[in-house]
Amino acid sequence: MTKFGIAFDNNDVELGDYFRLSKEDIISFIAAHCQDHNIIEIPSNQCNQAFIDFTIPQINADNFLFLAYSHGNHDSLTAGGAFYIKKEVNSALFVNSLFYSMSCLSARELGSDLIINGCHAFVGFKENANALLGSFQALSIECDNYAIKAFINGAGIKSAVEQMKANFTGKIDQLVLSGEPLRAAYLRQNRDALWFAGVEDLVFTSFNVN
Repeated sequence: MTKFGIAFDNNDVELGDYFRLSKEDIISFIAAHCQDHNIIEIPSNQCNQAFIDFTIPQINADNFLFLAYSHGNHDSLTAGGAFYIKKEVNSALFVNSLFYSMSCLSARELGSDLIINGCHAFVGFKENANALLGSFQALSIECDNYAIKAFINGAGIKSAVEQMKANFTGKIDQLVLSGEPLRAAYLRQNRDALWFAGVEDLVFTSFNVN
């Protein structure tokens, strides 16, 4: 059994649909590639400290994956203007996790704090990140979810992040060639902000627990 917690701020005024569709994309992938899994979905109304503090201890005795699609800042992940995961508040709950955060700035302090508190690996952005919308939304979600999909498909986590960066580069080049320099610049900013810390050779099979 592989355990997942997936937080997504679907009620966000600007990016709620983007966060929800990102979650749906990875859940579809998990369903197709993981025969034995359990997913705890954490939508906006549960993206709060009380729910996290109650729920995560139920799964953190063993290895698990935690994915976040919401806003963030240097020391926390936020939804509805309030934090639900914060440095030195409840970050220790994510011991034994692979923490994958597609949130602005969360690699600056939260990522390091998670590692200090026993998180196996952290993937996230150390600067502001961009979401492409409209006809470019699917491309943006593909880029965001690339490393976690590569990890599930067998790549070590550091290798998966390097593959994610290479995919960003390929998409950036395509956008430039198609006359979309501004959108290419947004993806370049995301690629350059991507940050990894933790166990470099961590593999997905380590998360198949009884």
